[in-house]
Amino acid sequence: HAGVGPAEGSRTLHMTIESQDMAFSTHFADALGVLKSLTHIATDTELEISVNVAKAQEEMFPCITRVVNEWSELHLSIREHTIRTFLCLLENEEFKHFSDCDKNVLLWATLLHDISKEHRVNEEGRTIKDPFHPFRCAATTVRVLARLGWSDATHERIESWCEQALLAFVERDYCSGCGDGTRMTAVPDNSKLPELLSGLNNLFRKGSLGEEVCTTVLLHQCLRVLRDFPQGSELSDEEIPRVLSRRRVTLLRPFMVCDSASYYIHDPEARCNRGAEIHQFLDRVLDLCQE
Repeated sequence: HAGVGPAEGSRTLHMTIESQDMAFSTHFADALGVLKSLTHIATDTELEISVNVAKAQEEMFPCITRVVNEWSELHLSIREHTIRTFLCLLENEEFKHFSDCDKNVLLWATLLHDISKEHRVNEEGRTIKDPFHPFRCAATTVRVLARLGWSDATHERIESWCEQALLAFVERDYCSGCGDGTRMTAVPDNSKLPELLSGLNNLFRKGSLGEEVCTTVLLHQCLRVLRDFPQGSELSDEEIPRVLSRRRVTLLRPFMVCDSASYYIHDPEARCNRGAEIHQFLDRVLDLCQE
């Protein structure tokens, strides 16, 4: 911009970002319509749920891939899990009482939380867990949101952060607790989280929609909220205050509940018990958090 000083140029860039329509409902109106037509699904049988989710996936596919073409590269089972998570979220009482802004964060985060998750099975056909996927999906999320114009960072800064995230792993023996055995697996290196979170603040500005969406994706499996399901790398009590704020836990709580509940839509008792266990765990985490 000829004749525009650094301060004014910065304001112009931020005005451009703020003028972007970031509402999930604007980008995915048709997909939301499909989801809202299925909010009765918890009263259905597992077979009926599977049929309806498969139909919803087909109907939502064109709407989503117009904005997020990476959706087309996902394994069908991951797309259907994401739809089930959406359905649980829309019926979640905590989510219903969120502000429109916070709902927007979680809708975008739900869509993108598994956007680069790998689908692998072992010789017996059991799913092999992908514990590094939160970091990988956060990198893809940064690229998607930057492509949508949510960041004024240069392409080089975006790619530098993504490279940092994709290299932030360690190899260790990992057992998912889901019967797929123990194997050497890449898991998140949580010691890199403070630096990665600081980097997101620089790419999107702290507290912005883009920063909170990316942060939610990055952190969505950083805690062992269910005893029976170990994560690849869980924050210790000492690490929690360095990584989590009460604000971050407030956003993560309904998401974690619904991510888990998506596997038990047909079983109200299991959903209730697991939800209670997650809430109890996160209540303790809140006591350890920074403000």
